[in-house]
Formats: sequence, structure tokens, C-alpha cells
Amino acid sequence: SIPVPRVLATYIRGEVHYIVMETAVGQRLDLVWESMDPTVQDRVVAQLKDYVSQLRNNIPSEGWLGSVERTRCRDDGFRTEITGEKGPFDSLETFYDGLMHPLTSTRPEDSYCVNLIRLFKSKQHSIVFTHGDLAAHNILVDEQGTVTCILDWDQSGFYPEYWEYCKAMIARNAKDGWWSRGIERFLAPYIWEEVLCRTWRECHGPM
Repeated sequence: SIPVPRVLATYIRGEVHYIVMETAVGQRLDLVWESMDPTVQDRVVAQLKDYVSQLRNNIPSEGWLGSVERTRCRDDGFRTEITGEKGPFDSLETFYDGLMHPLTSTRPEDSYCVNLIRLFKSKQHSIVFTHGDLAAHNILVDEQGTVTCILDWDQSGFYPEYWEYCKAMIARNAKDGWWSRGIERFLAPYIWEEVLCRTWRECHGPM
């Protein structure tokens, strides 16, 4: 029951792929959240929590990591000018090798990089279906607090269970205290992993 824009057509012109979708109705959550009554905010949070649960429970993982249809990772963390493995990956270990490649390929003897990847690999996590950019500006709501649409699924795929939380915390709206506090109301927090992701981002670039 997750509200998403309906795809009307797809076509290719030259080397560019196009998707035609229906118009999404609603207001961006980042523009209206602070003006909402607390009861309306609670309704928004309850829906988001349910939608995340549906993503986790209704779309089973087959054990690999990458974008839908078992294609390469389209997440911003793998968009780099440095040629490297972008998946799909058969395990968390190879996923982290691909994630760290821009650093390890240019600074192979740097103990900081080596230790960072060791920390990433030190914990085991489940692989779950992930939106990948669940930021407030990608969530549309109406005046009653009904979530009318969740946008921007281009980074979606199968990733470690903490990926959604860390990406949401690092998103541009997370600098606003209300959003960072709200995230933990519908996504389980992964504080240790967030610190690692922020450290990796400072070394590498966008995530």
C-alpha cells in the first residue's frame, strides 16, 4: 500500500532513458512539518513506519546487494569518477570492498582507510529492500497528514539494514533538528553505523 507515482510509459531516445509518470499530488513534508499539529505529525510518522515495515517484510532479499533486478548499485555512494566495482555484490564483504574502493585504490597503505573498512566489516547485518533517499523532501502529504506519495526511488535496492537510517540522517534535511528527531520515530537507529558512514563520507564525498 506504499503510495508511489504510477508509471505511464518508458522509452529510450539516443542513450537517454525516459520515464513518464503521473503527477504526484501533495506538499513536501520538509515544507509543512513544523506547521503541522502534533496529532497530524503522529499520523505521518505512523504511516512512514508502516511503509518501512512493508519494504522490509514484503520484499524478501535473495542475499545479494545492489539495485533492483540485480543490477549495479545506483546509490550515490557508488557514483564516483574512480573506476571500481559497483556490484551487484554477492556478500556484505564484497559490498564494503566496493564501497571503499575509491579510498583504497588511491591510498592503499593508509592505515586510516584500512581500519575504516575493518570497522565496517566488524558487524554482520541483514540485507533488506531500501528506498535509499527517504528524505523529507521526497515525501508528499496532504493537509490531513495522509502520505500521498513517496518519490525518487532511483537509489532503491537491497542494502544493509542500517543503510536507510544512515542515508536519511545524512540527507540535506537532517541538519534541521526536527527531521533528525523524527527519523528515529519510524526508522530503527544505527548510531555506530551512522558514525562510520559520516566518516566515510568526509573522506570520499556524497552518500
